[in-house]
Amino acid sequence: MARGFHFRGISSRDFGIYFTSTDRQMLPAKRKNQIQIAGRDGLYDQGGDTYDLRQITIDCAFVADSVDNIAAHSRRVAAWLSQKGELEFEDEPGVFYTAEAVGGISLTRALRVGAF
Repeated sequence: MARGFHFRGISSRDFGIYFTSTDRQMLPAKRKNQIQIAGRDGLYDQGGDTYDLRQITIDCAFVADSVDNIAAHSRRVAAWLSQKGELEFEDEPGVFYTAEAVGGISLTRALRVGAF
């Protein structure tokens, strides 16, 4: 069964987008807060239970009305994904992430299908 997600209050299904998770971290890396002191062995550990950012990677695809509409449709999707917002996956209802797209999003075209 195809799955969707909600981002900034809008469903991916509104854009005809479905996704598969390629990497949804269970737990991000723990951030170490250590200081090296000159003339002393080892490190001073300031403790603290803080974590790095959680990175979630998903593959998405949509089917455009025509080959000519892929570019226009992808621009609408890019505008939707270009801001920070609340993310909820349909297979994790009630779990919300503050998310933003980072690192750029590439589009692959095959006939009427756009994948990113």
